[in-house]
Amino acid sequence: MSFLRSLSLAGIHITGFGNMNISGFLTSKTVLTTEALSGHRTLTAAEFLGGLLALDPNGSDRNLTLPTVATIIAALGGVNAVGNSFEVIIENTSDEGDEELTLVAGSGMTLDPTSIVIYPAQMITLKGVFTAIGDTPTMTIYQIGGTALQVLTQHINYYDVAVTTAADPNDLLDNTTLTSEKDDYTIASPPHPRNLSVFIENAGGAAVAGTVIIEGTDQNGLVISETFTFTAVGGAGDVQTGAKAFATVTKIAAGVWTALDADEKINVGWGDLIGVPSRPGGVVTSVIKVSKDQGTTTVGALDEENGTISITGGMDAAYDLEFWYTFI
Repeated sequence: MSFLRSLSLAGIHITGFGNMNISGFLTSKTVLTTEALSGHRTLTAAEFLGGLLALDPNGSDRNLTLPTVATIIAALGGVNAVGNSFEVIIENTSDEGDEELTLVAGSGMTLDPTSIVIYPAQMITLKGVFTAIGDTPTMTIYQIGGTALQVLTQHINYYDVAVTTAADPNDLLDNTTLTSEKDDYTIASPPHPRNLSVFIENAGGAAVAGTVIIEGTDQNGLVISETFTFTAVGGAGDVQTGAKAFATVTKIAAGVWTALDADEKINVGWGDLIGVPSRPGGVVTSVIKVSKDQGTTTVGALDEENGTISITGGMDAAYDLEFWYTFI
């Protein structure tokens, strides 16, 4: 039986130069690569050609350098024509709002578009097309799916909160003896998502140093923690103010402290930052308007990463705040 006859019986029909019709299903091998990155990363040809990568930037933006065209051709066992191609899917598995994967072209490679960034929770499809073969092979990597516009749709949100108190330095924990490595302090939560503050009092004796760790959830329901570091608390005491908004507090713990005696007290309260909801891992991109008791007030600062907004002049004791803002 001829080779072409065997192909025909298998449902594969060659109809002309470079043309092939297949009756039935065509499958290819896919190899999944998953990794929590610890730094910038260069992919091997085998990882890239495996076709599916799920990568977590793991706390920071990362560059993802693609393999060289020569190593890709070697891994394929050779390429016989310009226009040969393959596809790769890459996912950014981060649930944080600001951990990006930026693709860097390998030697002999061109990116189209020239800047390809994979944002948190985004999956993109790449198509690699060989543009030259021989001694100096080249290829173009096209982004053909999962654009930032498709995945990171900008939303306009409205949030109304009745502020019942101004910044309070000790409403969650008040004048409590500070003990090294104590993790069972009585806990309470702010009335709405607010940043927290820790005030250490030292009535006498040597300066003390240590940390306080607070755990809880943010305005989007994500589990968060924040560490407050004190280097030398003398008689005047010291206050550290956090950047994250806590909707709930689940633990207040003291780390290792030095030079403690019976004079040190810990106080935990909240500050002037309001946490506005978006989505888990979302980024608040702009503030359109803030209304205070049906009027208009001025935004002091926006923290995109933590989704917090302050208003000029700080928080008063009681009024209604309305926020209009965008997030992705």
